[in-house]
Amino acid sequence: GPARPARSAASPAARRLLAALLALPLCAPALLVAQAAPPAPPAPAEEVVQLETLEVVATDVANLLPSAPVGTLFGPAVAPVEVPSSFSSVSANTIDRYGIRSTRDLISIVPGTFTPSNYGIDGGVRIRGEDGEVYFRGFRKLQNTALFPTPLGATERIDVVRGPASAVFGPSRNSGYLNFVPKSAASEYLTGEARPFSKVSLTAGSYDYYKAAGEFGTPLGQDGAAGSAFIYVEGVDAKSFYHNDYDQSVLVQSSVDLNLSKRWTAQAGFMYYDWEGKNNIGCNRVTQDLIDNGTYVTGQPVDINGFDGVIGNALTPSDFSLASGNGPQNGNPFQFGSSFRVFFPFGAIPPDDPNSPGDSLWRLENVGTTTLDRASTLVDSVDYVWVENFTAYADAIYRADSGIVFKNQLFFDTYESDNYASYGFSGRFDSSVVENRASLEFASDLGAATARSVAGLSVRHFD
Repeated sequence: GPARPARSAASPAARRLLAALLALPLCAPALLVAQAAPPAPPAPAEEVVQLETLEVVATDVANLLPSAPVGTLFGPAVAPVEVPSSFSSVSANTIDRYGIRSTRDLISIVPGTFTPSNYGIDGGVRIRGEDGEVYFRGFRKLQNTALFPTPLGATERIDVVRGPASAVFGPSRNSGYLNFVPKSAASEYLTGEARPFSKVSLTAGSYDYYKAAGEFGTPLGQDGAAGSAFIYVEGVDAKSFYHNDYDQSVLVQSSVDLNLSKRWTAQAGFMYYDWEGKNNIGCNRVTQDLIDNGTYVTGQPVDINGFDGVIGNALTPSDFSLASGNGPQNGNPFQFGSSFRVFFPFGAIPPDDPNSPGDSLWRLENVGTTTLDRASTLVDSVDYVWVENFTAYADAIYRADSGIVFKNQLFFDTYESDNYASYGFSGRFDSSVVENRASLEFASDLGAATARSVAGLSVRHFD
C-alpha cells in the first residue's frame, strides 16, 4: 500500500513548554502548602545587661608627667598639664632611673634637647637646635658653653622649657632653657615624716670611674616647725676612653629653710663646684682612610710668618689673609670654598693630596703616615682645664591671708676658669653676676575668670 508519511520533529521550545505544563499539577500542592504555613514568631528581644563602672587609675611612679605646681613657666605656681607650653620636668628619680650624668644625656627623656659635644665638655644644652640657657631656681646663671660640665648632683628636678622664658625671669634666648631646682630637706618632708635622714652611695664604672656621694637632712625645731637644713657632698675621680683625658670634681651643696613666723619664711643655700679635666676637640686631618683603617697623615705645616714681608715671630692680619687662600679676609683664618681649609698653630688640613704642588701655604713638610687607635685625640698630657664655680641664693617670702605673696630674692653666681690647650684656644675667665628681684604675686577676680599676676622689679649686675 501507500507509504506512511513521516512525522515532523517537535522544536526544542515546544518540548520545554510541554514539560512545564505537565509539571504544573505537581507543583501546585507545594505552593498551596507554602501559602498556608503560619508566619514564624518574632525573635525574643535581647536582654540588656548594665555593667558596673570600672575605674582605672595609673600611677606615674617615675614622675615623668608631673602634676605638682611649679613656678618655672610663668612665675606663679601652676600645674604643667594646665599650661599650653612645650615643657618637661625631670625628677631626681628619673635622673637615677635613666642614668643621666650630663646635660647631653637629657635627649633620652626630653625631646628637642640634642646637644653635641663641645670640646668634649657638657656645659650648656641645645634646645631646638640652638644654644639654650641654664637657670638656677629661676635665675639665669653665667653662660657656660664649654667651660665645665653642668653638675646634676643634689637636683630635686630639672625643668626644661622649649621657647623663651617668661618676662618674670628677664631677657632670655628664644630657644629655651633649663631650670635646676636644688634638693632641700623641705622637699623631702613633703612626702614623709619630718625626721633626720641620710644617704650614702658609691658608684664604680668603666675606665676607672669612681663616685662617692652623701647627703644629710634634718628638721629644725619640734617636728620641723622651725624649718629644715640639708647638705650634699659628691666627689668624682674618673679617667676616659681617650688617652690623657680625665675628670675630677668636688660638689658641695647646702640649703636652709626657716619658718620665721606665721607669714614670713626664708630660704638660703649655696653650691660649690670644683672641676678639673681637659678639652677634647677630637682629631685633625680627618680622612676616610683614618676613619676606616686608622691611617693618619703626618707632617708639619710650613711657617707662614713673614709671607707678607714682615719679619718676626708674630702672626699679622696679612698672614691670616694669606692663610685663607682667597685674598683679604679681615684676619679670618676660616674659609669656605671648593675645599674646607682650617689653619691651626699645630697643623693644617691640606686641600687635596699633601704631596701635591698646590698652595705652598698648605703643603705639609716631611709628609708620612702612621696608625692611630680610636682613643688618640688632640689631648696632650700637659693640657688641663680648671674651674671653680660658686652659686648662692637668699629669699625672704611673705604670705598674706588674702593670698598675696611678696618675695625678695637675692642671687649670686661666679666662676674662675683656667684653660691650657697645647693645640690652641687656651683662655682664662673670671666672671660674676649678682641679681636682686622683688616681686608681688596676687589674684584678681574678673567674674567669669580669675587672673593670677606677678609684678616686680629686678636689678642685675654682671662683672
